[in-house]
Amino acid sequence: MKAILVNIKWYKPFIVLIIFMQLVSCQSWILKKEPIENIINQKPEEVKIINRQQQKIKLSFPYLERDSIKSGRFDDNSNRMIAEGTISVPVQEISQIYVEKSDAHPTMVLLIFIGVITFLIVLWD
Repeated sequence: MKAILVNIKWYKPFIVLIIFMQLVSCQSWILKKEPIENIINQKPEEVKIINRQQQKIKLSFPYLERDSIKSGRFDDNSNRMIAEGTISVPVQEISQIYVEKSDAHPTMVLLIFIGVITFLIVLWD
């Protein structure tokens, strides 16, 4: 078995392909249609905002202050702001808001499929 793996030259690109698929298929952005206050109260790490001029703006650790969404970093234990960002977007200017979603299920299915194919190739030789 070890001799077979040494003679196969495609295993390095195969590993790179697996890592790439892991990074790509686990993360996606979900369009939220609920009120912005509810989305921000769920404390997402990142949101993508599309304003009325169709500009895409990414905010890390967003928080609501008066009538604007701002970017900031909070301490998890005390829930106090550690650093305030410089980006501020008025709520009335927001046309769409996306929240990052992670889902490992598609990646696991793909990895199992590739594993079965690899096993069959090794058995075939």
